[in-house]
Amino acid sequence: MNQDWIIRLLGFFFVLFGVSIRLGYWRNLYWASKGGIYGYIPMGLLFVLYSYYEDIITNLAGYHLLFYVAFGFLMLSAILLTIKKPRWIKPAWVIWIEKYPQRVRKAMLEDVKNNPEWERNTLDEQAVDHWARKLTRK
Repeated sequence: MNQDWIIRLLGFFFVLFGVSIRLGYWRNLYWASKGGIYGYIPMGLLFVLYSYYEDIITNLAGYHLLFYVAFGFLMLSAILLTIKKPRWIKPAWVIWIEKYPQRVRKAMLEDVKNNPEWERNTLDEQAVDHWARKLTRK
């Protein structure tokens, strides 16, 4: 198998994984990753773009500067989304959780470790509010 196809498949995997995270799946990763999961989409696109490097350089010689600009933009985007974690990239349930003070979020993390059915507490904003009230009463 050509290595370019392997790199493309890896890129598509990262893009699909990033989209599924953005849609609210893989909720356990929120507690384990410290937010580094948000750069997966541009990182996947970076892999896909890189897999076309030889084709672009040899067949589209006039566009190599555009390739480097797009490559740099995707690399910078992946880094910034991993570090900065803007609100628009986060799933709704993460935004609902992050409106609470750090001590409440720590209590939520402890509940996640001890409660295998914790995800039902993040189905909607009211469930998150109820969960936070319940944990602050303990």
